[in-house]
Amino acid sequence: MTINRIFSSLLLIALSCTPHVLSSETVTQDQMTDDTSAHFAGELFTIISDTNKDNVVLSPFGIRNAMGIAGLGVGGETLEEITKAMQLESLEKEFPEIAGIYAPDKINSGEMENDVSIQLPVKQDLQMFVKKGVKIDDDFLAVAKNIMETDCEEFGTSQELLSGFPAVDLDDAKLAILNTIKFSGRWGNPFSSVCSLPFHLGQDREIQAVFMVNDEPFFAVADFGDYYGFSLGFMKAESSHPDFGMIFIVPKEIDGVGGIMQDISEGCLPEWIEKICSAENRRSNKLYLPRFTIDTAFELKEYLSLMGIKSAFDETADFSKMSPGTPLRITNFLHNAKIDVDEYGVEASAETAVFYGSIGLRRPQTILLDRPFVYLIHDQSNRQVLFIGRCDNPVNPGTLVPSDDQQKLSECL
Repeated sequence: MTINRIFSSLLLIALSCTPHVLSSETVTQDQMTDDTSAHFAGELFTIISDTNKDNVVLSPFGIRNAMGIAGLGVGGETLEEITKAMQLESLEKEFPEIAGIYAPDKINSGEMENDVSIQLPVKQDLQMFVKKGVKIDDDFLAVAKNIMETDCEEFGTSQELLSGFPAVDLDDAKLAILNTIKFSGRWGNPFSSVCSLPFHLGQDREIQAVFMVNDEPFFAVADFGDYYGFSLGFMKAESSHPDFGMIFIVPKEIDGVGGIMQDISEGCLPEWIEKICSAENRRSNKLYLPRFTIDTAFELKEYLSLMGIKSAFDETADFSKMSPGTPLRITNFLHNAKIDVDEYGVEASAETAVFYGSIGLRRPQTILLDRPFVYLIHDQSNRQVLFIGRCDNPVNPGTLVPSDDQQKLSECL
């Protein structure tokens, strides 16, 4: 399983107004609000899902980082809106710590740092580019450099930086901040075989899909009444690394995923994550999980407006902490993401682009994910939601289904 695209969050920024002094203070991990990532992920996910009824995947962490970098250059009402949408008390104090969670010096220590960082499932890199002749405020550059640990470089045309969105006119872009991040994890307990099973698209519709089989993985299942949830762990190269897991929230009824979405919209996701991660009574389960690859793209401006970020997109935008000059507003906020799940592990990637222009021993129970379900990749140590999505149909056009001589459901159960 390979993914050729880089998982990146990309900001292309044509900038504004007067210089202000930015705070470079940071807070410790213990001072950060534990559930802010899950709250942000749940709200944005349900808003996007309301108008996208098929498969969905996005990176709340990547989008939040993109908005956070932009937020370091705003003031007034625009700063208040972005801070509130990101579920933070103080963007300038809290965001630099969030953005640096997966920096090598936060994970590794000693002479093993370089070797260990190569094996960390999440890799992140930040770069800044500015168009020739554009004056960027020194205080903004200092704070951004402290987060990104890189110098500002000059670029000619925006197309050199943004191959993922070739149809977008970027002639007005003045500053580009490139945040690249990728997740690649291998199951701690790999799947042993595959078989062909029906996946229910609804009460009266089904499709044949490839299911991965794990005969006796040990994990705890949390019960939420009409749904249940569990987490599958990934291998750790070092004990000092964060504990990553892939969480699944599955309805007990064939057509129950709508109830999950409704409860997430009402703020249940942080509580569910907490219960799944702290669930005890681990036991042996026979797990059937469909292979799936999901690739989606969104224009996020409308969705972020529904989260309360409004002035950033209109004539009242205040990006006065980045550059002296003509005041500008966000004209495009684009995002695409992909996730690939197979019997070996998970790879996920995404791009976000923000443009600114003027103006036990018991018999294993069987768990069969044969209906639409919600999933997310969660850093249990740092309480960050890296990816979240919904699988309505795991079969893509051209996907190979096991032939008749491969294991069937009757043989698996």
